[in-house]
Amino acid sequence: YEFYVQGDCTTDGTSLWVGPFAFTTPLACPAPTSLDADNITATSADLSWTIGDSESSWNIELVDLTAGETVSGTASFTGVTNPYTLTNLSSANDYAYYVQGDCSPNGDSTWVGPYNFTTACSAETPNYLEDFTSFLNSCWSEATGPITGPTSFGSSLWTVDGFANDGTSGSARVNIYTTGNDEWLLTPIFDLTGGGFEINLDVALTAYTGTAAQTLNSDDAVYVMQSIDGGTTWTTIYTWDAANSPSNTGNNVTIDVSGVTSATVQFAIFSLEGSTSGGDMNFYVDNFQVRT
Repeated sequence: YEFYVQGDCTTDGTSLWVGPFAFTTPLACPAPTSLDADNITATSADLSWTIGDSESSWNIELVDLTAGETVSGTASFTGVTNPYTLTNLSSANDYAYYVQGDCSPNGDSTWVGPYNFTTACSAETPNYLEDFTSFLNSCWSEATGPITGPTSFGSSLWTVDGFANDGTSGSARVNIYTTGNDEWLLTPIFDLTGGGFEINLDVALTAYTGTAAQTLNSDDAVYVMQSIDGGTTWTTIYTWDAANSPSNTGNNVTIDVSGVTSATVQFAIFSLEGSTSGGDMNFYVDNFQVRT
């Protein structure tokens, strides 16, 4: 609004109008702010936000982005509390949510959002195959860090390539060239309750250009790593090194994990480059299986 003021000086008349003076009335129901999602699992997520005023009830619209849904302005859940736990979600799924304050009897706020989040992958139960037809499966991940465990997640030198340098897709590949690199390619979590399983995978080692055979340098190695506590601690269960370099045409390798019975097992392929430079070669992984 804007307003003007004029003085009334009775017998002496009136003053000039002065103004404008502006003011804005507060919203009857201010919208919430600072949307967030925490404690995200494969099937649930805790949603929270900062209240807009003094309201104690809210409406939520949940949009399943993976399923192709779009925002409609219609509440999926009404009269909820803050925070609010969503349940019965789909694993490895992209969602967005919007919040509206309920300021009854002063009406509702505008909708605010979206806040996007992705649910975790559910534990895989063998038999399982990753053939790297697409890179990278959303339930796999990349990281860097020492052999004791990854420390920086989201990227690495692992990439897509043709197995044994044949073509340009269909396998995972890491280039072993410089010094000091530590590259992790991490699987989903596996539920190996009951035991009796094995890992089977194809590996190859070629020159960076072409398909010539190579031998890993004395201070370089590639390991299959295992964690039985969901990625907290890691141990080595297989090693390729100068004395055990894969063929340039490929080797099929089986690793016995029959004694592992944890429900939170994770595996990784870890490439470690030592401090000595030399060589320029590619290490390939394909058809990673956990099977009976």
